[in-house]
Amino acid sequence: MALRSEGRSAVAIKTFLRSTVILAIHSHPLAGAVDLNALQFCLHAARYYKIDDVIPDIAFCLIAATLERGVSENHFWELKDVTASETDSMVVIAFLVVNLHRDSLKEIKETLPRPRLSLIPFEALLGEIPSFLVGLDGTQSSTWRFHSSISPSFLDCEWIGVYLRDWDTLYEFSSVQSIKQSGETPLQVCATLNRQPFEIESEDFVMTPFGLVVFWQGGALWLWKKEWCDDNFALATPLPNQEHELDFISCSIKLALGQNFWALVNTNGVLEFHKDHFNLDDAHALTVLNETYYTRPST
Repeated sequence: MALRSEGRSAVAIKTFLRSTVILAIHSHPLAGAVDLNALQFCLHAARYYKIDDVIPDIAFCLIAATLERGVSENHFWELKDVTASETDSMVVIAFLVVNLHRDSLKEIKETLPRPRLSLIPFEALLGEIPSFLVGLDGTQSSTWRFHSSISPSFLDCEWIGVYLRDWDTLYEFSSVQSIKQSGETPLQVCATLNRQPFEIESEDFVMTPFGLVVFWQGGALWLWKKEWCDDNFALATPLPNQEHELDFISCSIKLALGQNFWALVNTNGVLEFHKDHFNLDDAHALTVLNETYYTRPST
């Protein structure tokens, strides 16, 4: 059984994320016990309010939990205002991981190999103590370590990937023949898509804990190593429940949005705004968030 907190006490988002990221890096079973509805809403709210210092960590936790046990409810149907940045590279992977569990993508998710937390060498990629866990001062060293890992020897292996064209259409690569990059040169990707050669060069690419994100012509590629996989997306493992009803870590996540202004997201994905004086701008924000945070099931 996963743990249940008493009374759903509020937990600050940074504390919640730090604990969850550590669980994911060490492949702990509870990494998949976080509530995916709340994380999806937190990601929407953080992007809307441009809380850039927590967006990559929210995305990390959403990716890790979804890779481990899949997702039954998709509240992340659109990807807007994406830039070729380190922050948005994690958002792109989160969007793809969630949407790969749609029933409409059954053919892809039943054949596409899925990376597993236990097979991704997080410590080699991030360092023994991930810099994003010790505050913003570690951001630069983390970036340098990621990019330093993109060497010819690192790239010389079998890769798997998907292509998100125009931010709304998903394709699986039949094969990835090669990925090359040296020094300051653009990244070169040679692959096969729909039985046709697919060859690109891009200067906008980011190495993340879950593989490469390559931004190209109004879309993006997500590429990960085959050696990180052991099954496909349709076989995401549910949490063991020991013949009892599945139980998740039950706590409300407190997301600070500004001075005396914060949101509380519970495990049902319900958002409550808290502010001394709720104004029209806040009401508009709530409307926009509710429009983008779809409540439809994953299809």
